Amino acid sequence: MAHSSNTLFSAINDLNSGSTAWAIKATVVRLYKQSSYLNRTETWSVEMVIHDQQGTRIHVRIRPDLYEMFKNVLSEGSLYMIKNLFVIENRSSYRSTNNRHKLTFFRVSIITEYEDDQFPNVIGRVISYQKPFEGFTTRKMDFRIQDPENNQLSCTLWDDYIDDLLPILETTKDKTSNCGSSIWQSFETDLYDIK
Repeated sequence: MAHSSNTLFSAINDLNSGSTAWAIKATVVRLYKQSSYLNRTETWSVEMVIHDQQGTRIHVRIRPDLYEMFKNVLSEGSLYMIKNLFVIENRSSYRSTNNRHKLTFFRVSIITEYEDDQFPNVIGRVISYQKPFEGFTTRKMDFRIQDPENNQLSCTLWDDYIDDLLPILETTKDKTSNCGSSIWQSFETDLYDIK
């Protein structure tokens, strides 16, 4: 479902508890059920991590009584327009994001799948890489990515995948500390964007 680009969306960093009339555009990064502490077979809540166009992440909680309203709409990796949310302080002992707030749905919350080919889905920035290593039967190349929260992950590519990424990395200025390439995830394929 496509929408007008004139629709006004708030950035996650601008959300506060002073209103429930927020409208945001965000991708579901993770979607999972939280079990009850007393009965592990019972769902206590449905939890999500979403990110906006700036890459800012926030935790979202959906009570189980409201999940039925949204379960046929929600899926990981999809982009949504979300309206009418509670913004509350994130006092959880376990935090899926570093955001000081979290969101929760209520009965008048609206969530609609949204198409926007220009919406970024950055999973990390390539911060360093090594030249490909030629083995007996395969080639491999190691690189490191860093997410918006500064977590780092070592990755390895083999064979033809090196040919997809290496030309992009080589077009950037600094090959050791700030390559300038972002890895974008679409859950079936990876895209690379030069900043």
